[in-house]
Amino acid sequence: TKEKSKYRIRWKKSDGTRGSLYFKTHTSAKKALAKLEAESEEVRVGLRPEVTPDHTFSELCDYWIEHRASRKKSDKHDRSIIRRHLRPAFGHLKVSEVTLEAVDAFRKGICSNERFRPTPEDKRPPEGQVSPKTLHNVLTLAISILNLAAELGWIPAKPNIKKPKLLPAEYSYLRTKDDIKSFLQAAQE
Repeated sequence: TKEKSKYRIRWKKSDGTRGSLYFKTHTSAKKALAKLEAESEEVRVGLRPEVTPDHTFSELCDYWIEHRASRKKSDKHDRSIIRRHLRPAFGHLKVSEVTLEAVDAFRKGICSNERFRPTPEDKRPPEGQVSPKTLHNVLTLAISILNLAAELGWIPAKPNIKKPKLLPAEYSYLRTKDDIKSFLQAAQE
């Protein structure tokens, strides 16, 4: 049903209670409703384990570090992103509470300008912010962790998180005034 500027879906969960979620578009609401109804039916007939909604995101991070990150050549990047960004933002929440809205608020809080392109004079984003590349890395890991939660049955469906498109640094090879001068002289010749 349409409620103000969003679309609300309601479905009967496998335990008989009613579930409710909001979406920005009718199409995304319709797809999610079909998926959630199918998953609930699969749980009712025994084809899928029941979702256990009492796990926290911090527990999910622990599971990730133990079972997934440990299989990588180096898990220090995952550990760093979890420690520095994901646990502070979502660690206290239940996995089911890490919604698209929560991720969007987090995204806005750590990267105010996703089109930031470093220049030779201004190589870093503003204080308290991260670069779009760092945001991309953080969201990539968050998506992977939430995919794991869906695989484990800790959430019925993962939020549809979109990563920012990375813009190449324009003329990043021209770092100094001397580089620019050499480039222009070569172009004239």
